[in-house]
Formats: sequence, structure tokens, C-alpha cells
Amino acid sequence: MMRQFLSFLIVVCLFTVGCSKENSDYFLLYNTPVNDTSWNHNLTANAVSNNLFDGLALTPFIDSFNVTGSAFLRVNANLDVAIPAACLENVNGTSVTPGRVRIELRHVTRRGDFIRYARPTTSYGQLLESISAFQVKFFRADQELRLLPGKKLFFTLRDSNPTNGMNVFFGNSQPHLPFPAGTNPFFVWMHAADSSLITPFVHQDSLGTTKGYQLFAGKTNWINCLKPVDTALSKSNINITLSPIFTNNNTAVFAILKQRKVVVQLNGDYASRSFNAPNIPIGSELQLISLSLIGNQYYLGFKEAVMTQDLISIVNPAAKSKAEISQFLSEL
Repeated sequence: MMRQFLSFLIVVCLFTVGCSKENSDYFLLYNTPVNDTSWNHNLTANAVSNNLFDGLALTPFIDSFNVTGSAFLRVNANLDVAIPAACLENVNGTSVTPGRVRIELRHVTRRGDFIRYARPTTSYGQLLESISAFQVKFFRADQELRLLPGKKLFFTLRDSNPTNGMNVFFGNSQPHLPFPAGTNPFFVWMHAADSSLITPFVHQDSLGTTKGYQLFAGKTNWINCLKPVDTALSKSNINITLSPIFTNNNTAVFAILKQRKVVVQLNGDYASRSFNAPNIPIGSELQLISLSLIGNQYYLGFKEAVMTQDLISIVNPAAKSKAEISQFLSEL
């Protein structure tokens, strides 16, 4: 009888210890970021998935000039910018006092850099193809300036194969409602509503032939040179799933059309717990990329695929450093 009682007591103790250990492990795991699998109906601008790009930006071109005079700046081997005299004002509409002002300019040409800055080449669900984008800002000390109404910046963009049909688009960080499928609610490219324009050119002189584009832009900040993707092509939806820890709170997913400079950001869909986008041309060769930040750890997912009708694909991210992700984006 005593032996039976001792056996029963041992079993009870083991069961109690096992349950306590299980509850303890569950409690600890629940409080780690990697165990947060929650999705959000309505993301805010402060969501991790919107801020994980911080620190991925490349060093901009920086120079200064006298605000009362004109300036001509060679940004790099393929880009010049001409700034007319007395073309800036303070954001409150007051005049800028004479003296030097600073220009900061980023020239975006690689597909990976459109991802680096979270600037997909889409507008309200429409796929657009880019040749180049710019972020141009002017400062007096730390105060940002803007172009005076009617003034324009003049860009010369050298390109060995310029084409017709390009249009000027400006970035808008406060898109209007409603958002159709495939729209980033925190940034969209809007067709220029002013007289901004871009035209191809061919220039011949004693040094040879130069080809490219001439661009007049009536706004600062984000500027893009875009044209619509051929609407005659059959299109379908793409749906990408990841393991449960990668959610719309901590992950951003993109699709690159390899044969073109087209970058699409997929929407994190709460109902399906997946990322999707419409209007992807069937037969396109794709590069699927996911970027995630969970706690202090970055993750990168990459997969190649060919677009089919209602493509469903799985991407498996791996832990990476921020430097490794930046290098990866520079090679796309």
C-alpha cells in the first residue's frame, strides 16, 4: 500500500513540475518579439514595417550655392542639375535672405534602391516603369526650402537608349482615399499636374554624340520619370505567404519585374495573413523580396518565380545584418 502511495506521489510531482515548466516557457516566449504573430487591420506610419528602411539610405550628393544666383551642378556621370536664380522660398512663403543654401540630392536608378527607399514604381494600383528617380531638397541651416511657384529645376539625364512616352511624377506621402488594391497608403507617385515635362534628346558635337532626357520639374522632394506598363498584356494577382512570425506589422514584401525597372510593393492582407498585389503581367520573370525587422534582428527573403495566373508563392526569410541587406539591394 505504501509503495502504491509513493508511486502515485512521484507521478503527481512529475506532472506538476512538467506543467509548471510548460507554463513558464510559454510565458517567456510570449514576451519575445519573435513570438508576436499578430496582424493589423490598419497600419500606422509608425509600424515597424514602415520604419525598417531607416538606416538603409545611401549618402546623398551634397553641395551649396548662392541662393540669389543660378547654379549648375554635376551630380554624377549621368546626371546634371541646373538651378535658376532666386527660385526658392521658405515653406511659410517668405523670402529667403541672400547667402548660401544647401542642396541634398539622391539619384535612384537601381531596382534595389527603389526598395531601399520604399518607393515602389506604382500609382494607385497601376504598374509604372522608371528610368530614374530623384529626391531633391534644399536647406538654409536645418530649415527646408521649396521652389517658388512657376520656377523649375532642370535636369539633364544621360541615357544611351532614350525612349518616348515618359512622364514626370511627384511623390505624395498623403495619398487620397479610397485606396485601390496595390496602393501603398503612405506613399504614391502622382502624375505631375503642372507644366513639368520630360523629353528625350540627342546632341552631337565635336566630342561625339550624347543621348538622354531633359527634365523640367516644378516641385522638390521625390521626382520620378515613369511610363505605364503595357496595358494589353494579360495580368493576374500574386499572393505571397511567409512563416507566421512575419506579419504586416514587421515585414514589407516587394516584387521586381526582372526585364523592366518595375518595383511593386505587396499589401499585407489581414484576412488571408498573406501579401498580395494585382495587375502583374503573366509570364513576367519575378524577383520576390521580403524585408523584416523583429526585435533587433533583420531578415531577408528572396525567391525567383515566373508569373502565372493567380500565382501563390512561399518566401522563406533568413536572418541578415543591415549591412548585408544594403549590399543585396545594391546588386539588384
